[in-house]
Amino acid sequence: MNIVDAFCSPEVYVPQGIDLHEPGKQGRQSFVNIPVEAMLHVHVNETPFMDIACSPSDLPELVLGRLFSEGMISARSDVAGMRFERRSMRMSVSLGNPPDMSGPRRIKAVSTCESDKPAAPGLACCGDRLGKVRPIPWSAEAVFRLARVFSHDTPGHSATYGLHSCYLAVGEEVLFCCEDLGRHNALDKVIGHALNRGTDLGQALVFTSGRTPVDMVSKVIRAHIPILVTKAVPTCQSVALAQSHRLTLICSAYPDSIKVFSGTEAHNQDDCRIAV
Repeated sequence: MNIVDAFCSPEVYVPQGIDLHEPGKQGRQSFVNIPVEAMLHVHVNETPFMDIACSPSDLPELVLGRLFSEGMISARSDVAGMRFERRSMRMSVSLGNPPDMSGPRRIKAVSTCESDKPAAPGLACCGDRLGKVRPIPWSAEAVFRLARVFSHDTPGHSATYGLHSCYLAVGEEVLFCCEDLGRHNALDKVIGHALNRGTDLGQALVFTSGRTPVDMVSKVIRAHIPILVTKAVPTCQSVALAQSHRLTLICSAYPDSIKVFSGTEAHNQDDCRIAV
């Protein structure tokens, strides 16, 4: 399996001096790498829209992917322009058909660790107006190969053990790899890169390090991605959502086993080592 692009920025972590104490040993000074946390202020057509706590990398892709995965835009062409001001951490987005922000805020369902609180006005509620995805063939062996690639770790996580990572693959190629403090952000970043490159998301698979509650599954469905793979676990609600919208949901994915919760129409299904 070939990795085409791996997006990593040295700005996502910094060295920090610490006093290290271990059982039976005298305390000593040491250094560790710790993640950098930034607050990105997103304005849509000059109106404050949302704040995103994130790692300071792939920021245009993060915003583009967030708008798409939350149903605010339907295509890359809906964005007329984006401008980033680093000093103020402001991302200004121009949309041809901006969302209605005149009425009361709509509060969407969020996970306890979702990074864009308070919720932005106009964002669709989880499961709201979701269409069914179009399933594509997949094989257990291909997922095992991708899990082996994922197990090699990503630069930011291996340096800090504090970042989530997400891969987007098409066929046997990992096209994009992004990291962030938030698993939602990492997912939005690879989606944003795919939109910028014109990647057919209907043929894509995403592999995430994070848990997959309803809001994560909703993002993937709304992005028209047919296969979601994670090292972690789903919730019963996210499994039901995946099944009702024909999303292939593969969890606890490791090089030697996977658990398929939705999408059993896999090719070579006899090869799957499922322990649900």
